[in-house]
Amino acid sequence: MLKRRKFIQGVGTAAAAALGPFPAVAAPVSPVNGYQPPALDLDLTYRDTVHLAPPPNPFASNHNYFIYGGGQPIRGLVVTIEVTEDIVAPQGLGMQLNAYSPTGANCKWQQYTTGFNPSKSAKLTIGWGLENWASADYQTFLIETLGQPKGNNIFNVNGTIGTFPAPSDRIPAGYKIRYELLYDANDPGGAIIGANYTVRDKHWYKTTGPRDILAYKVAKTDQPVPKGALAPIVALQLNLVGRTNGEQTFVRTGAGTITYEATGPLTPQGKHPRTAAYLGGFTAESSHIRYAELGSFPSRRIVQKFRAKTP
Repeated sequence: MLKRRKFIQGVGTAAAAALGPFPAVAAPVSPVNGYQPPALDLDLTYRDTVHLAPPPNPFASNHNYFIYGGGQPIRGLVVTIEVTEDIVAPQGLGMQLNAYSPTGANCKWQQYTTGFNPSKSAKLTIGWGLENWASADYQTFLIETLGQPKGNNIFNVNGTIGTFPAPSDRIPAGYKIRYELLYDANDPGGAIIGANYTVRDKHWYKTTGPRDILAYKVAKTDQPVPKGALAPIVALQLNLVGRTNGEQTFVRTGAGTITYEATGPLTPQGKHPRTAAYLGGFTAESSHIRYAELGSFPSRRIVQKFRAKTP
């Protein structure tokens, strides 16, 4: 199972560089919006520089593209991680779907996670998690009205998807890990009400079934999560990083694809979208996974490669 993840606020490029082996330095100026592609494998480089979506800087680990819904709530979101080369991580791995609510929402950051911890079992066991953060005003409401102790997020729940026929320190090639966010068909605002997690290969699959946010308790209380804590998302970011508590993990080998799908158009961009709640930082866990550059075209389906790159 997964534990609470950390979040870094107000971190500049110098501190970001200290998180891992990727220097946070200014890129040389190029004709494409001032962005110079780094020296990556050809399969991670988008060679059409005219239509390149400039990625974030640094671009790896806990800094991936923001997948943006153009200011509208993203609906029908499904994100699938497909492993094409065994992901071997002796310290474990966290796979975070970090989602951003609109500015002004009670819930500003939504986190949907899977991961594995080799120290806990002899066979591969993949866990899931739901963890959302409140705005300052809504956190005050939770403290004063529901008696929540200070310093907690809205809720933090987790469980196990299953144990699989593989060593505990790796996800074999051929596995697919699927995140499906859930919606109320009668809610025109598109708020996320839960998630369904699935792990499969060509022969079998295991699923959590729907995980309903309103069925859980506000963290450190006996009170159910209020409906006011639900919010839509307008942007998201998929990060392959350490498991929890700000950990940096070593990924010995690994490669695959991340597929983002929704009912409306999605657009990759390297900067924080202006309509998304701004957190002033980023997820604290890290790794040395590198992501592929993407084109700037909107699409309902975006496929992004990734690979472990030893520094």
